[in-house]
Amino acid sequence: GAGTGYYTAVLARLVLPGGTVTGFELDEKLADLARKNLEAHGNATVVHGDAVTTPLPPSDIIYVNAGVAAPPAGWLKALRPGGRMIFPWRPAER
Repeated sequence: GAGTGYYTAVLARLVLPGGTVTGFELDEKLADLARKNLEAHGNATVVHGDAVTTPLPPSDIIYVNAGVAAPPAGWLKALRPGGRMIFPWRPAER
């Protein structure tokens, strides 16, 4: 998840000018801390929730920092035409 917001802040800087970043964090206290840490970044938000089950906004880029065997359908649905997804792939266990 977004954790304390470090990578969300980095991404918020990278998408300027005009871009926005939405991070997701399962732990409510961490989500609150990330929001506080990101107050200076007017283009970044953190949602307390599960990015696998929460509908994502339409996105040009989806960056995931947790290993997944395959991207959930909701992530693919959220990608705009020509959008990109970056995630650490890990094969399913045998």
